[in-house]
Amino acid sequence: MKKQQIETIRNAALSFREAIVACKSSEFNLWLMRDFPSGACTTTCDLLGLFFDEQGITGVEVAEGIYRSPERTHNWLEVDGLAVDITASQFPDHHLPVYVVNIEIWRNEFQHQFSSPWILPHFPELPGRDSQFNFDYQMICSRLVMPKTK
Repeated sequence: MKKQQIETIRNAALSFREAIVACKSSEFNLWLMRDFPSGACTTTCDLLGLFFDEQGITGVEVAEGIYRSPERTHNWLEVDGLAVDITASQFPDHHLPVYVVNIEIWRNEFQHQFSSPWILPHFPELPGRDSQFNFDYQMICSRLVMPKTK
């Protein structure tokens, strides 16, 4: 992957995370986002995956792993050999807001279990969930500040 592609992914992930942080926790309809980043990795992957899709970043997969004990699962996105994680700072030994690293490093760090293609989430079994997801996504996007590309 070219350096410019990596920077595009990193900048998009960082901008999206900053937009999430700019939202007040009480504004989120999706309750899992109210304590971001703690416990929000799956929902955040859904939201960030949609943002990547809209930015033309394709081939995105959602990965799941285990953090130190089977009870602590964690999710992140994978794109072209890179792991992209904007919620790892919920763990005491991960202090950066965004990690964009070699996929194998992250898979070892979080005891990778599986990866599957990202798809736009749809929640027919949960009335109102689709509109909650869309509301939160639009709210996050309204706070986006994207860096200028070179």
